[in-house]
Amino acid sequence: MKLLLSLVLLLVTTTAFAEEELRAPPTLRDAAKAHFHDGLAFYRSEQYGPAIVEFRASWELSGERDLLSNLSLACERAGRIVEAKEYAAKYRDLSRGTEDAERSERRVKFLAERYPDGKPGDAKPAETPTPDAKPAPSASPLTVQVVHSGDAAPSNGPTPAGRPLAIGLVAGGGATLALAIGLGAGAFATWAEADRPETYYDRWVSLNTTSRALTISAAVCGVTGASLLGAGLYLMRRKR
Repeated sequence: MKLLLSLVLLLVTTTAFAEEELRAPPTLRDAAKAHFHDGLAFYRSEQYGPAIVEFRASWELSGERDLLSNLSLACERAGRIVEAKEYAAKYRDLSRGTEDAERSERRVKFLAERYPDGKPGDAKPAETPTPDAKPAPSASPLTVQVVHSGDAAPSNGPTPAGRPLAIGLVAGGGATLALAIGLGAGAFATWAEADRPETYYDRWVSLNTTSRALTISAAVCGVTGASLLGAGLYLMRRKR
């Protein structure tokens, strides 16, 4: 019995730390990454309006200038040429004095020549990407590659690493719920034994104490398991 109670105490302590970690609010960087990956998914499925919303949210949270290039391209694909030019100009202004200065200048020039009147219908034939265009340094936190003039897709971000955590949470939540059911069954069996007429008083006190401890442990494990399972399922859906 002491061994069982020790195991329950260890489980409660461990799951309490896990719950505390789950309750920790995400950082602005985490939110920016989530918006960026959502924007990338929308862009690749040719849903440019939602892609613009997500890229803009990521840029506002992170301040990464490369995202302005992504925004410019998404606006161009959506036919919002005036906005595409504005984002390209902002990207150029923020890139001055950096290795991206020449590339950002080419983007502004490309849009001005292809859409002289700022309307999609006035577009000239697409410009071939400049051969000497180079990707941005891999140290860029949100975007590994900058969008170039005429590119067909925005820059790629890092691969999400949250799926193993989600699977672990689902597995841990399921195991904790199974333990809660076992503890609940033990509590009921102990209570039933204590309720027998032939049970003497000292034994009755001991069984009631054990039953109460098992009931509390089952409740704690049940809440913890449900929380872990819910968090894991949420993360799995979020990463799709």
